[in-house]
Amino acid sequence: MKKHILLPLLLGVATFTACKKDANTNNTSPSSTVADNFDYSTTREIETNFNVKNVENQPDRGVKFEIYTPDGERKLFTGATDANGAMNTVFRAPSYLDEVMIRITNRIGLANGQLIPISGKTISGNFGGNAPRSGKRKFSGTKAITPAGGNWYFIGTYDSQ
Repeated sequence: MKKHILLPLLLGVATFTACKKDANTNNTSPSSTVADNFDYSTTREIETNFNVKNVENQPDRGVKFEIYTPDGERKLFTGATDANGAMNTVFRAPSYLDEVMIRITNRIGLANGQLIPISGKTISGNFGGNAPRSGKRKFSGTKAITPAGGNWYFIGTYDSQ
């Protein structure tokens, strides 16, 4: 019977003596400083300056540009050249990008799948014509599919008999 009375008494004493109010009431957080030019944005405006010329070295209007992330997975912008063969516009892109991939969808003969670096807030390039190409460009690295064996043998002509 003594054990039954002693156990709750010990638990009660332990409960009231174990809890102690914290005397430190300083709830100020450590000071954090953020640079004045930090803007918390995850996107930025990119200006495009593209010029397209046809094979006669004349401005080519209506050339459709599609601008993608470098891996080609996400389309960022679609636009077309004006009567002067120029596309000068602004679009929003993720701020972490340092290059974009350009696809020209409605002209044969213009280089497709080019990776163009973002210089500051601008991407630019000259396409087509017979003048030397300007702008730092590299291709996205897509490879042509070739057969596994490499040797091609034709069976012969078709004979319906």
